[in-house]
Amino acid sequence: MEKRYTVNHLPVLTWNKLKINNAELETGAAGNTSVGRLAVHGDYPEGISVKTVKSNELDELFNELDINNPAELVVAGKFPMYNKQRFATGMGADIDRLMEESDIETELIVIDSSYKKEEPVYIYYTPGEEDICLTKSVIYAKKGSRARLVVGIEKTSCNPECTGIKDGCAPSLGRESGLAGLSTRVILEEGAELTIYRVQLLNRGYTFFDDIGAVSDRKSSLDIVKLNLGAGRVYDGLNELQRGEESVFNVDYGFLGLKGSFTDINYNDVFVGRKTNGVMRFFGALFEDAQKAFRGTLDFRAGSVKAVGDEQEDILLFGDEVINKTIPLILCEEEDVDGRHAATIGRLSDDMLFYMQTRGISEEEAKRLMVKAKLNSISRRFPKGALRDRAEIKLKELLGSR
Repeated sequence: MEKRYTVNHLPVLTWNKLKINNAELETGAAGNTSVGRLAVHGDYPEGISVKTVKSNELDELFNELDINNPAELVVAGKFPMYNKQRFATGMGADIDRLMEESDIETELIVIDSSYKKEEPVYIYYTPGEEDICLTKSVIYAKKGSRARLVVGIEKTSCNPECTGIKDGCAPSLGRESGLAGLSTRVILEEGAELTIYRVQLLNRGYTFFDDIGAVSDRKSSLDIVKLNLGAGRVYDGLNELQRGEESVFNVDYGFLGLKGSFTDINYNDVFVGRKTNGVMRFFGALFEDAQKAFRGTLDFRAGSVKAVGDEQEDILLFGDEVINKTIPLILCEEEDVDGRHAATIGRLSDDMLFYMQTRGISEEEAKRLMVKAKLNSISRRFPKGALRDRAEIKLKELLGSR
């Protein structure tokens, strides 16, 4: 197994002095690591089926659904150069190679057309004792289906439904370090509605990656709500292809960068269908010497007439040694579209600090309150339950232990 994988490519190259065209994911020395699967726990209701499939079965499914990664028609034809995947993901082809080299099978989760429920379906992934623990899945939401999947990634020895605050039961520290990774493809047929909630609560010694690719057909809706709170090194990528007319895509993403942490994010929304709508919102806080790189791309392809895209990033900085790199990017080969992006990066204003201090709130407590309020606004989007409780407890512990 190779030590380095090149991930999170920008869709187009830029001036590389900032070293943000891509990132390097390290997995350990060749032949020196043990590899296993992330253990999965979850009960699937009637209407949602799960089975393990081979690569040839996936190819047949992708052929049937006409899944492909279209190149630009007008500007650069860029996909053969920067993203050679048939089913594009945010982190790129090297994660597929890592999965193949690790002999990780694919779990196919099919949501039937008859399934139209608001009750959340919980899926928990936990790493074992191997150096590297991985999982690979395809979520296939059939025409007109509606579902909410809540995904937790954490190292815990207690029941997944335990809040960790009663009966003396608490999440175990477990293994102190390792690599845990998820590779997920999402397919939405016409009119399908899918919300995916993801929260990562691993130990600080972990490196974690989350690689997502999605294809949305006509009048479908994909909503991603995500919190990254545990691992010390995080790589996160998503590529959404809105090929269907009037498809909708939304992201609400929160993360916390503490001392010594590293976060690398690459999210691409590719508009192909007419009247498509995509909104991506990111909030993070960086403390002391935390590092973060963010690439947020709205890619309007030929034919995406009346498409609307909006990308927003809001980052608070609390340290003189923080390193923050941001590239909000709009690519366009269609005239009649509406694309907006904004990046708000800075510290709490003197006026805000003065206001809080006049009410007896110290500067340190003011920082914690602001960060907690922002991230809790995302956690409150999660369905009420033990996982949401554990996320909010984890956030409180991390902010208190700085």
